Amino acid sequence: RYDKTRYHGLNLHSYWFRSTIEFRYHSAVLHHIDDAMQWIIFSQFLVEMSQGHIPTISFHNNGNKWLQTIYVIYHALGYSDRIKLFSS
Repeated sequence: RYDKTRYHGLNLHSYWFRSTIEFRYHSAVLHHIDDAMQWIIFSQFLVEMSQGHIPTISFHNNGNKWLQTIYVIYHALGYSDRIKLFSS
């Protein structure tokens, strides 16, 4: 059944029927398995944060786009103290 509310990056439509949410931001193509793995880790991070689990993470200057996004989220939410900085 088509419902225009289902076709967004974050699908909350299934929550009312199955008590689940769907992330639809990553393509289904697995030519670059590293990208898929990073997307899985990032999605898990969002779910953990939504449950109040704020892990301490390590800062990496050359972090990929997902890690950079996590840094932005931490700073925006006031969790900068949960990012471990390493002195060189």
